[in-house]
Amino acid sequence: MRNDDERYILELCRTIPEMNPRYATAEEDYGHKKADVVLEYQGRTIYLQISHSPKSRQQQRALLERGTHPLATHTYREQRTPDDELRSRILDIVTAQQGGA
Repeated sequence: MRNDDERYILELCRTIPEMNPRYATAEEDYGHKKADVVLEYQGRTIYLQISHSPKSRQQQRALLERGTHPLATHTYREQRTPDDELRSRILDIVTAQQGGA
């Protein structure tokens, strides 16, 4: 079952040109990647784990070691991160992924 934050990020990614987002498959979600949303962008696959509030540094490191990028929809408990900032973070992740390959 998908939560509101996952749906929100999926729809936000659909507004970015050339981005083809989809929900993670059961294998991607429950397996090694622990991803919620998968982005296909310029021939690359990027895995995102979506959460309501930011992950701890330890959790972020563990996800990044798996090749999955954490992304929170809220800065604080009930303060939603603006769309432009989330879009910028997503593009930063994609750009970093391109540079590293």
